[in-house]
Formats: sequence, C-alpha cells, structure tokens
Amino acid sequence: QVQSCTSGKYTMTCRVCVIGGGSFGSVVARVAARGVQANPEMFHQEIAWWVRRPELAAEINEQRTNSQYLGQAPLSPLLKAGTDMGQVASGADVCIMALPGQFVGDSLPTLDS
Repeated sequence: QVQSCTSGKYTMTCRVCVIGGGSFGSVVARVAARGVQANPEMFHQEIAWWVRRPELAAEINEQRTNSQYLGQAPLSPLLKAGTDMGQVASGADVCIMALPGQFVGDSLPTLDS
C-alpha cells in the first residue's frame, strides 16, 4: 500500500511544485531544490516550477538562472519551469505557494482543478 508522502512511511517519493517566479518564488525554489536533492528517498528528483513569463521559463530551463531576481546565482537542474499552472501543479503532493497575496485568490481555482 502506498502511503501519503507526509505519513512518515515513504514507499513512494513525493512530487513538489513551486508556484511563483518572482524574488520570493525564486529563493523558495532554490531552497526547495536543496531540500529535495538532500532527501532522494522522500522526494521525486524534479521540481515543477510555475512562472508567468515564457522568456523566464526559457532562461531557467536553458541557462539555469533567473537573472532578474537572483543575478547569476545558479539554479538546480532539478528545477523545471513552465508557464501552465495547471500542468505544473498536476501530480504534485506538495505545492509551495510563493505568490504575492493579491494573486493567490486568482490562482486557487486553477490549482483546485
């Protein structure tokens, strides 16, 4: 029987996603990637990351940076950015919200579906 990834009995790895690509979301994604990488027995070794702008998703995926918010600080190869919030969150066991408060309400219907 597969246990929930939060039950303490990890018979499967948990999938993590991050919603938000601004300054807070970028830092959260970096920290989450370190935690996921340090615990491969608990977490699937890829983090889906929703960002609003296609050019930012391309920079993250191709150059492994988010120069607007993090300069040239390298991003983990575990981070896979996309611009379709529903697709990014699909299958995630843990969804880390890193959006400004005024945008959270608009994103909830997408995440609920």
